[in-house]
Order: sequence, then structure tokens, then C-alpha cells
Amino acid sequence: MRVMQLNKSIAFGGLFIAMTLISGCQSNVFKREPVPEPRYVPTIILGEAQTLTILPTRVSCESALPMQCMLAKSAASGEIFQIPYDWIEGFSAVPGMEYQISVRPQVDENKQSLTGHWTLQNIISQRMVAMS
Repeated sequence: MRVMQLNKSIAFGGLFIAMTLISGCQSNVFKREPVPEPRYVPTIILGEAQTLTILPTRVSCESALPMQCMLAKSAASGEIFQIPYDWIEGFSAVPGMEYQISVRPQVDENKQSLTGHWTLQNIISQRMVAMS
């Protein structure tokens, strides 16, 4: 009788160990380490050339970070908008100077969207403006 109880205990113990090992193996099989998203690298192309007038004063940008922006006026629409001072590649504006420039917007080809950056084609004209 005692041998039978011992065999039952061993059998249940073995069954418990076997179940634990099997469930442990299964959880490792289905667990996957998180894989980071691939890094997005945009393909930048240049859009159509545009003529902008860069106004002589800088203003605080409408952004989360404190920085100065140039005011630009589109020759096509007359719209005035802000461009952070270092976002026109190849161009540095001197405060107090008004520029008329030809630029091309930088476009993310994959998303077909503007990046906000520009590339200078040439400076058409520049003139000193009296600051009041």
C-alpha cells in the first residue's frame, strides 16, 4: 500500500514537472523580442523654382523651440510666411537687407510632402532697408 502511494506521488510529481517543462518551452517558442520600426530615411527632391522676397526683419518663430525666423513673401501668391533662419540651404540673410531670391522647396518624394526646407538657386536682388 505504501509503495502504491509512493508510486502515485512520483507519478503526479513527474507529471507536474513534465507539464511545467512543456509549458515553459511553449512560452519561449511564442515569445518574440520586440523589433524596432525600421528608420525612415526620406528621399529628398527639389520642387519647382519659386521667387521669394526675404523681408529685412526677423521675428520669433511660431514653434516649440525658441528661434528666429525670416519673413518671406511669395511672389506668386503674395502670402507672407515664416522660414527659420537656417532652412534655406546656401543662403544667409543679413538683418536690415531685403532680398529677392529664387529657391526650390525640398520635397520628401516618398510622402509627396514639403519638408519646410528650401535650396537657394540664386539671389536676384538685394537692398539695404532703413530699420525704424
